[in-house]
Amino acid sequence: RVKYAARPWAGAMNCMSRDDRGEGNILPWCVAPRTGPIDRVKETIHSTKQGRVTNHLIGGSLSEFVQSWAVHTPDKVALVDRTRCVTYSQLAATANRIANTLAAAFGNGVRVGYLGKNSAAFYEVWLGANRAGCALVPFNWRSAPRELAALLADADPAILVVGSGFSQLARDALRQSPVQAYVLDENSLGEWLWDAHEGRPRFPPSADGIALLTYTSGTTGVPKGVAITNGALVQWFRAAESDPDTAWRSSDVGLMVMPNFHL
Repeated sequence: RVKYAARPWAGAMNCMSRDDRGEGNILPWCVAPRTGPIDRVKETIHSTKQGRVTNHLIGGSLSEFVQSWAVHTPDKVALVDRTRCVTYSQLAATANRIANTLAAAFGNGVRVGYLGKNSAAFYEVWLGANRAGCALVPFNWRSAPRELAALLADADPAILVVGSGFSQLARDALRQSPVQAYVLDENSLGEWLWDAHEGRPRFPPSADGIALLTYTSGTTGVPKGVAITNGALVQWFRAAESDPDTAWRSSDVGLMVMPNFHL
């Protein structure tokens, strides 16, 4: 089955291309592994129906999903975009490196901005931010500099990761904003992480910690920030697994057709 993620957080860990060979990789995708935490939710639901409550519960955040999948299916492809394929073990390692670098440079709990189109790097940054107890803030790359400046002032990110083609927009917006964010070119992410530690961060994300801070389109007024916690995302997956129409199988592919900032 191919599923279309209308919201980036709804299909967050299910966003890849067509097959494990990377063919037809038009937009990012992700396939849930056969033995990962999502599958164990079905065991929990089944056991509950049989009157037995088990401890087969999923982790407390999306980043913990990936850590578990990296253990169970390390070589399975997790993300594909136009330029590369990323396995679960690679995704988990990169997320840890990003988390450890963020924690060392800015501390835990800061906001990490992202200005760019859909890519594997978007999910790596998101997971890494969450692993460090930070919230990811995807900004609308269609915004005018003044509009983006207002969002930057409201979100106050400590670091802004900028995708290809948006460096000028970022510079113009920051000049009009009081925010003093560190700007990191997405293409320089590997260089930024070259000596980063791949071990798990010391402080795991909490259920009530903000995983994603998104903004409404502002069609009827000023864009409003919507904070989504780690626990809320986990509950979404739990709810989805209870319905056969929304439950994910290991053979499913999630096609990310909406911009990552869309809510």
